[in-house]
Amino acid sequence: MNARIELGARVLGIDLSHPVSVAVALDFRGSQPRHFGAPRASSRPFEAPGFLGSVERGASCNCETLTLIPHCNGTHTECVGHLTREPLDAHRVIPAGLLPAVLLSVDAEPAPAEGEDTEPAPERGDRLITARALEGAWPAATPFEPQALLIRTLPNTAGKLTRDYSIETPAYLTQQAAQLLVRRGIWHLIVDVPSIDRAHDEGRLTAHRIFFGLPRRSVELAASCNCETLTLIPHCNGTHTECVGHLTREPLDAHRVIPAGLLPAVLLSVDAEPAPAEGEDTEPAPERGDRLITARALEGAWPAAAPFEPQALLIRTLPNTAGKLTRDYSIETPPYLTQQAAQLLVRRGIWHLIVDVPSIDRAHDEGRLTAHRIFFGLPRRSVELAAAARPEATVTELAYMADELADGAYLVELQAPALGGDAVPSRPLLYRISERSS
Repeated sequence: MNARIELGARVLGIDLSHPVSVAVALDFRGSQPRHFGAPRASSRPFEAPGFLGSVERGASCNCETLTLIPHCNGTHTECVGHLTREPLDAHRVIPAGLLPAVLLSVDAEPAPAEGEDTEPAPERGDRLITARALEGAWPAATPFEPQALLIRTLPNTAGKLTRDYSIETPAYLTQQAAQLLVRRGIWHLIVDVPSIDRAHDEGRLTAHRIFFGLPRRSVELAASCNCETLTLIPHCNGTHTECVGHLTREPLDAHRVIPAGLLPAVLLSVDAEPAPAEGEDTEPAPERGDRLITARALEGAWPAAAPFEPQALLIRTLPNTAGKLTRDYSIETPPYLTQQAAQLLVRRGIWHLIVDVPSIDRAHDEGRLTAHRIFFGLPRRSVELAAAARPEATVTELAYMADELADGAYLVELQAPALGGDAVPSRPLLYRISERSS
């Protein structure tokens, strides 16, 4: 997929088919990077009465509880809330969409670095990312004014993927380097080190404060920064994207299946039909009061024409109330797909399904997960990954599509962190499209 984009007075061509992730994958089963003496990020099966959370242990599907410290376990994006008393969610600050960026490779200088300093002063053996090194690597000309900067430190070894940064102090920014980034108009900084400040710096976090424009000691904190441990169950807590590994004995990480880049997509709004739905069924049979997303409803909402063959489908169930954002779906059974609806999606060439319900199957369905199996092409009762006919397919559940989004064609980007596991928290982004003559 190729696109032309206007940046200021320039029109640039972009290859959207082959984006490159620069995130370090966090493998819960293998070696991991870590920082500041933090424990390993961990994953364990979620257990509930009658449910063991692991196909290997006899459960109908895998469902894991993840525990990690974002600031210490793997690639993470932070905001000024890292340093303030008032909470600020990073996801509310991280911009949606594409940013003009520059990638620089630099050698960190051994401390002390002439004409540059840190606060407190660097210790013997420290290596510094200096303004001098950044200026020397900066391209003489770019097709735009970059808003984002990626800094790659040299040497660039694969050891960075699993390094324990608690053992040896990694490179960090001088004050002058941080000031240069601000002067250069950089708003989004991406680095391959665990912190832009020294891990043990008496709580100063000077480079952070310069970059965020936060005055020195502007808040009185019991700690120098916020650093939280997160525990979540992706399948049960919020928007998540899953793969066929949800149903198989052999592990498969969703982040390795989720496609990078933009996908042609269609958004449909449908009324779920009360069960039973004539000519459509589920396995096991639906219970009284259940509401079904039927093939009939999907066919009725499908646009007569689209500018492309969609690979992704978004299903918005009606009524579309804001209560979906905070609903406890354990209280009342939400709508789910009939077998015929799942079969229709496969016939229509849909590989990536995004729904605003917590599961495309009934929560309590005797472990059948029939719609999942149809969509992933996994035979009934099979738990073998090799048996799946559609291992590249993904399902995103518990999304929310606001009313301001009209039904029709879009491009969608399935943004997801590089976390191990058959499901990961995700942020599907929709891009409106317009047809323009050349």
